[in-house]
Amino acid sequence: MTKRIEITPAPEPLEAYARHVDDLLGKSNQREGFRRYLEGLLLPSERHKTLTGLVNTEPLVGAQQARAQQLQWFLSESTWDEREMQAERLTRLARGPGNRAHHRRGAGDR
Repeated sequence: MTKRIEITPAPEPLEAYARHVDDLLGKSNQREGFRRYLEGLLLPSERHKTLTGLVNTEPLVGAQQARAQQLQWFLSESTWDEREMQAERLTRLARGPGNRAHHRRGAGDR
């Protein structure tokens, strides 16, 4: 089996979450793009959540920077399956700690 190319990890706990979908992202630039996208969406920012805001660059000039172009590629050109990603996210959400009491009681015991 081929060893995966190392990527820059996201800050914890985002990295722990991102690792759960690595199998759905076959290429290193997809895994890297997903992590930068998560960071941009979830980390505090004074900017709007536009593409340039997600990577913390200036709106016009910053759009030409490599990190903005890489995120643009991930969002518009990368070939990951949205349905697989959503299914994995929903499965993890259903197994999460907030749902444990619900699972023990059973759906009909409310």
